[in-house]
Amino acid sequence: SLKTLVVDYSDIARQVLLDLLEGLGIKADSASNGQEAVEAAVLADQEHQPYDLILMDWKMPVLDGISAAKQIKNSMRDDTPSILMISAYDKDKVRHLGQDAGIKRFIEKPITQSSLVDSIISLSEGKYELYESTTSSQTVGIPDLTGYSILLVEDNEVNEIVARGILQDTQVNIDSASNGLEALDYLKSKTYDLVLMDIQMPEMDGLTAAGKIRNELKLTQLPIVAMTAHAMEGDADKSLNAGMNDHITKPINPEVLFSKLALYFGQSKTIQNLSPAQTPTFDPDVLDNIRQLKQLSALDVDTAIARLQGNQSLYLKLVNSFYLEKQTIKQQLNDLFAQQDWEGLFRATHTLKSNAEYIGAYGLSDHAKRLELDVEQQSDNLKNTVQITATHLEQMISSLGQIFVTKADKNKQDKSFDTTGALKLIQELKPLLEEGDVEAEEYAEQLLILSENTQYYEQYLKLHHLAAEFEYNTALKLMLEMETAIEVEMTSLPTE
Repeated sequence: SLKTLVVDYSDIARQVLLDLLEGLGIKADSASNGQEAVEAAVLADQEHQPYDLILMDWKMPVLDGISAAKQIKNSMRDDTPSILMISAYDKDKVRHLGQDAGIKRFIEKPITQSSLVDSIISLSEGKYELYESTTSSQTVGIPDLTGYSILLVEDNEVNEIVARGILQDTQVNIDSASNGLEALDYLKSKTYDLVLMDIQMPEMDGLTAAGKIRNELKLTQLPIVAMTAHAMEGDADKSLNAGMNDHITKPINPEVLFSKLALYFGQSKTIQNLSPAQTPTFDPDVLDNIRQLKQLSALDVDTAIARLQGNQSLYLKLVNSFYLEKQTIKQQLNDLFAQQDWEGLFRATHTLKSNAEYIGAYGLSDHAKRLELDVEQQSDNLKNTVQITATHLEQMISSLGQIFVTKADKNKQDKSFDTTGALKLIQELKPLLEEGDVEAEEYAEQLLILSENTQYYEQYLKLHHLAAEFEYNTALKLMLEMETAIEVEMTSLPTE
C-alpha cells in the first residue's frame, strides 16, 4: 500500500484530495499546515513506518510547503518521502523554489483524478498500482441545491455569466452583487447559505467585504468562497486571512465548483450526471455562429466549450458579451497608461486576461498576462506591452464584428420604428425590471423584435442582453433613457 499524507490549509481542498485518493484505493492521513506535516512525517519515520508520498500545498500559514519539505528532507532517518508539490500559482516559480527541497514533481490546481494518477505514477516510476474510480473526471456530478441560496459577488459581466451558467442546473437560488458594498446590503436583508466573492472589485473589494461580514455583520458561520485568478499569488493567503473559508481559481472549472459546493452543503444527491457529449445544441443559429467562430485562428473554440461542459449556448453568450463589452477597452488601456493609473490598468488587464481565456482567446490572454506582470513590476517595456495587447484586442474585436454584425448594420433604417408599440412594451417591462422578475427577458425580446431593421436595434439588443443576464438595474437605467428618447422624438414629429 502507498502510505500517503495530504497537506492543505483549506479544509475543502484537503477533503477533495482525500476523496480523489480514496477513488484510487489510497487511504491517506491529513495535515492542515506545514508544521503539522513535519511533525507527522518525523513521527512516522521514528516508528519506521515512513510516508511513501506527501501531497504538499505550497501556500500555507504557519509553515509553507517548500519550507516544510526542506525540514522533512533534513529530518528523515529512513527513506525520504516523495513529495508532490501542489499549487494554484506560477509553476515555474514554485519549481525554482522547490529545487533545494528535492521536489521533482509539481501539479497545478484544480486537480483531477487523471492528473493525480499521472503524477503519482511518474513519481513512483511505476512502483505502485493504482485503480481509477468508475466516477472519474469524465463525468460531472451536478449537486442538487434546491432550496439553497447563494450570493454571487462579481463586478465583471462575463464572469457572472459563467458562474450563473454553471450553477443553473443545480437549481440553487442566486442573487448578484457587483461589489462589496452591494453584497453587505444584500446580507443585511436576506439569509444566504454561501457567498461566492470576487477579490478585485471597485467600490469595495472582496477582502474588505469579507472582513466586514465577519466583524460587523457577525456572520461568522456563513461560508465565503473567494474567486481568484492564477496569477494573483497573494489572493489565496489574503482571502483566508480576511475570514474567507476557501477559494476557487478563475477561469472557473465546473467540476471544482460542484465538488466544493457539494461538500459545503453536504449534498451527495445529484440532479444528473452530464458529460460534454450528452449536452448537444441543435439551435441552427447557435451552430452557425459556432461554425463561424471556429474559423477564427485566434480562438480555440473546442477547448473553451469543453471547459464549459460542452455548453455551446453558454459559450456563444460569453463571446457575444465579450464583443459588446470590449468595444472601448483599447482606448481605456491607452488612457489608463497615459494617466499613470496603475491600479486601474492592472484591474482592466486582469479582467481582460480572464475574459479572453473563457472564450478561448488564449493568445490574447497571454498578452494580457504579460501586461499584468509589466504593470505590477513597472517594467521599462510597459508602454510597448500596452500597445501590443491593445492591438491584439482590436484585431479580436474586428474579427468578432464580422460574425456578430447586427441586422441593423445590414439593413439599417429599412423600416420605421413603431414608437407607440415600443412605449406600450416599455410600460409593461418597467415594473418587471424594478422587481427583478425573470419575465423581463420576454418583454425585452419583444422590444428587440419590434426594433429589427431599424436604427434602434443596437440599443434594444443591449437591453435584451442585460435582461437575459439578470442585470435588472442596469437594464432599467438604459430603458428609461430609451423611453425619454422616444418621447422626445414623438413630440418633435410634425402634426397633421
